[in-house]
Parts: sequence; structure tokens; C-alpha cells
Amino acid sequence: MRETSEHYGVDEFCCVISSSVSLTNADGNSETFGPGESFVIPRDFRGVWHNAETMRKFWMIYEPPAAG
Repeated sequence: MRETSEHYGVDEFCCVISSSVSLTNADGNSETFGPGESFVIPRDFRGVWHNAETMRKFWMIYEPPAAG
């Protein structure tokens, strides 16, 4: 699976349970995370999420309350 994000919109914390994922930001910097590793995708993330096979993860999303 390959997914491109122009503006993620929420902060997401992920802990990989199985498989792996590679994140490449808009500047071309890439990191790969595997089982037992954790990472955060910031809400302003622009780039590509890529995993070659089904990935299991524990994740939480933080979406700030709407202003007003």
C-alpha cells in the first residue's frame, strides 16, 4: 500500500506490531519502522506512507478542538 499525503490534518502516534512501514517526507527524507518501534506523524506531514504488506499497529490520533 502506498498513500500520499498533502496535509495529514491530525497528529498520529503509531506503534508497529507486525510488518513495517516507510515514511518519506516532502524533502525526500525516509525512515522505516518495524515491530516494537514507535513514531509520530505530525498533522502537517506531507509525504508518502508505504508498506509492502498488511501491517498491524496500535495507534492514537489527536485532533485539537475546533477554535471558537
